[in-house]
Amino acid sequence: MTVSIGVSTEEEIETVLCDDEIYDRISDDDCPAKEDFEIPFNAVDFFSAKVNDKLAGVIVMHGDKIHFNILKKHRKDAEYIFECFNQSWRKNMVAEVPSLYPDVLGFAKKVGFDEVEVVKNDYKKNGKLYDCHKLKYEEW
Repeated sequence: MTVSIGVSTEEEIETVLCDDEIYDRISDDDCPAKEDFEIPFNAVDFFSAKVNDKLAGVIVMHGDKIHFNILKKHRKDAEYIFECFNQSWRKNMVAEVPSLYPDVLGFAKKVGFDEVEVVKNDYKKNGKLYDCHKLKYEEW
């Protein structure tokens, strides 16, 4: 398996972030419908992740905050994709993971993020409130 990380094209960003399953996971009750979502192309850094030259996901860096968006069919490779990204990024990162997604929280901890805080009832999805786990990854 070959993983490559590079600067994303707008088409790659739209393909991943507007994927039905991804958009459902990244949007909360305050987000617009997928059709009305305006991607902030120039406000954050986007990196494409490819597995064997096929688009597997998009990594969004907003300052030190990471949003790791891997298409469902490539999630089995997510740990290695993160490892490859981290080899080039080499900076501290933070993440926020709602308790609604225990798989994402487990993944973040597995790749080395440490939980620093839990904010109660901070994330609203489908009318229900969830805790938000704040995590950090420190490069050594």
